[in-house]
Amino acid sequence: MQEDLPALNDHEFHDAELAKDNPISDRRDSDFSLKIRKIQELAQEFNLKPDPEELENAPHFWFLILLIFDSRREVVLKIFEEFKISNQIGDATVIEKVVQKIALESAMEITKAGDIDKLTGAWTRGSLLGRIEFFQMFTKEMSLDSEYILLLYFIDIDHFKTINDARGHSVGDEVLKRLIEVVKNCIRDEDAIFRYGGEEFCVLQFVNKHNLKKAATERGITVQELIKQMVEDFRLSIRQGLAFRFGSESKETQLTISLGAIQIDPDEDGAGAVNRADGLMYVAKKTGRDRSFTQWDKISSRVKLWLIIKKTLNGNNKW
Repeated sequence: MQEDLPALNDHEFHDAELAKDNPISDRRDSDFSLKIRKIQELAQEFNLKPDPEELENAPHFWFLILLIFDSRREVVLKIFEEFKISNQIGDATVIEKVVQKIALESAMEITKAGDIDKLTGAWTRGSLLGRIEFFQMFTKEMSLDSEYILLLYFIDIDHFKTINDARGHSVGDEVLKRLIEVVKNCIRDEDAIFRYGGEEFCVLQFVNKHNLKKAATERGITVQELIKQMVEDFRLSIRQGLAFRFGSESKETQLTISLGAIQIDPDEDGAGAVNRADGLMYVAKKTGRDRSFTQWDKISSRVKLWLIIKKTLNGNNKW
């Protein structure tokens, strides 16, 4: 059993030094209340009793807790130990203390490790492949690979370089932040967003494969509807946000995104999965931009040929 963590008082918890240069600190308090509520709801849903043996035999519960805490296995292990020690899994006060202690440690570790992009608050590219590999391993270890699947979305802002060159990086930075806001408003709190490079972003979602059409979001819309909403919401957000500065007909207000979406195969390597999603995003660009293309969409013979060529060049044999 891990050593019990010392209690934190309010002064320590809200230490200004911790918040300094920490892009996730401003969301910390709201995140805590959300995580606390989610854990309580899950405990009630699984009808878990304060029995260590019962806790150990609830892999689905811990899998969902893992999602809530950004896939950090050490966080879940600490929560598990805290619940066993407290013997009060449904107690809101206990849950709040556990979440605060663990989230504080995690924030410090994240800042130290440099896994968060300072501009957008998204995870960095370096953590994407590791996250894919970790969840594939975890679902197999917990015998959940027959029930859960991993979805990957690859997003690119169309003509972003033109705006950067014409208006400068400050406007470009604003556009990147708006994209993150749009995506976060569309997906669930436990889904992960990564800044892959420049104006390219990736989103990872874990959903129940037996209820795929309604599991992508807490609002119960399909994956295809979710993707369409991201594309439309970004276009609307840009037009509303930048029109007053540059005029409603300016190039800045015409920015759009192209998106590719896939389901990652259980034994597929992360790099291959990213290449597949990137390929479908490129198809969206080549067919007009401001749209999405998924592995479930019908593909023309010409597009199939292009994907085969790209697959061969990348050494990736999964499409």
